[in-house]
Amino acid sequence: MVKEMDLINEYKKRLELLDKKMLEKNKKMHKITKRDKETTMIPLTFDSMFKSLFIKNKKYLKDFLLDVLHKDLEGKDIEINILNNEAVKDNYDEYQKIADIFLKLNDDILLNIEVSRTKYKYRKLRNDRYIGKLMDTQIHSESDYINLFYKKIIQLNINALEKNKLCSEREIVQYDKVTKEIICENPKVYIKYIENYRDLYYNGDRRRETIWFAFLASRTYSEAYTILLDLYDVKKAQSLMEEVIKLNNNNSLLSEWEEERYAAYEKLYEMKDIEKESHDEGLQEGIEQKSNEVIINMLKENTDINFISKVTNKPIEEIKKIASNLNLN
Repeated sequence: MVKEMDLINEYKKRLELLDKKMLEKNKKMHKITKRDKETTMIPLTFDSMFKSLFIKNKKYLKDFLLDVLHKDLEGKDIEINILNNEAVKDNYDEYQKIADIFLKLNDDILLNIEVSRTKYKYRKLRNDRYIGKLMDTQIHSESDYINLFYKKIIQLNINALEKNKLCSEREIVQYDKVTKEIICENPKVYIKYIENYRDLYYNGDRRRETIWFAFLASRTYSEAYTILLDLYDVKKAQSLMEEVIKLNNNNSLLSEWEEERYAAYEKLYEMKDIEKESHDEGLQEGIEQKSNEVIINMLKENTDINFISKVTNKPIEEIKKIASNLNLN
């Protein structure tokens, strides 16, 4: 508890310092503080947000990769070639929110970046398939198999939900249980637990890798900008934050985020129903109550009433009545 309070106090101090010494002198970034009061920032680890932010801003993607994959890219001047910013779906029913970005760095490294918001053990099979798909992008003739042998293949899994009790990073390679030796490091899988890195950042760790992941884990515009100032000068930090703000004003992206949030609400209450509710006469009443709770949560997030009506199949008048009872209308 003491550690958590220290983190909170450190966060408050940094924001107070930012507000007093920087935002008051800079009208552009002063708007960020105002935005935090008016709206919730779409998480930077949301699939479409992450892809759009980095695919459209290659110079920042390059910095990110050089800092995060420093073990593999140290001393390199990389050229980024985007092979595909989303994995090809095998069938119609495959989950549509796929965060993969397929990249070729120079001519000798193939990289797959995936952002996930679930435990890695539930993603492993899918991740293995993505590595296979990435390799398939390089196979066009028999000779390509030989060329592929000389390429380094990396999967970067950015875990945006799970906090690992043992470490902030895991490195997965093939291991021989009999000889106790690592027999293959290609492909190599890195799992980065960004909530761990966020804790490290607020405990004083200022490695560039830590700062990047703390930025991705940030909750508000002000926090994101504060963290960026440890990476870049004011001009570059502002430039990247302007891209974040621009994406938060994109109607298509906002709609996609609202749909995902509602799906998460539904899943949460569905799981609670399975655990707590029996099939009795009160089941329908319980379902109605859960539906109203979802509507209330979305209203508190200032979600558009027409959108709530669309995804919950509730009449607009009924939703307005709920909002009126909450004094939100």
